[in-house]
Amino acid sequence: MEEYDRYSIDSIVEYATKLVGHTLREYVTVEQIADFHTRKGSYGNAVEEYYFKYRPNSDSRPDFSEVGLELKTTPVKKNSRGELVAKERLVFTMIDYEAVVNESFEDSQFLKKARDVLLITYLSEPDKEPLDYVIEAVVRWGLPEEDLPQIKQDWETIVNKVRSGHAEDISGGDTLYLEAATKAR
Repeated sequence: MEEYDRYSIDSIVEYATKLVGHTLREYVTVEQIADFHTRKGSYGNAVEEYYFKYRPNSDSRPDFSEVGLELKTTPVKKNSRGELVAKERLVFTMIDYEAVVNESFEDSQFLKKARDVLLITYLSEPDKEPLDYVIEAVVRWGLPEEDLPQIKQDWETIVNKVRSGHAEDISGGDTLYLEAATKAR
């Protein structure tokens, strides 16, 4: 029996919120997860597989496709003033160069994933095992309406380079909010 209802956003969020102030080790029965240095998404995969009990995948649909909710985990760190700040950029989706040329922004895989996000942040500390990182926050987040015109413009800039056969020329300097970046070779 699942401890949350995949067909209810409220149930999913409530279940995720139980993690705040705790470590993943307190809730899952696994001894270790893959080293971040060799497999970047290992923490997020552990949350999906061992806490939410669904198999991590590379599906272009949101993780909780029944309700259109994407799950993202992201590390935070303490800066020199002791404030929590993002440790790295948040990746929403891989660009499918063959499919993206036939999409509009409104029906894009990116927008489907970024429209409604359950964001789980954890404090990454170099002297701790990943299972012992403390979950700092669980937030339901979506793209701010006032930012959508710029995000759409950024998306179109990226996609137009792909459409024109110049995907290799995509640069972070081309856009304001979105950044197309290589994730691997």
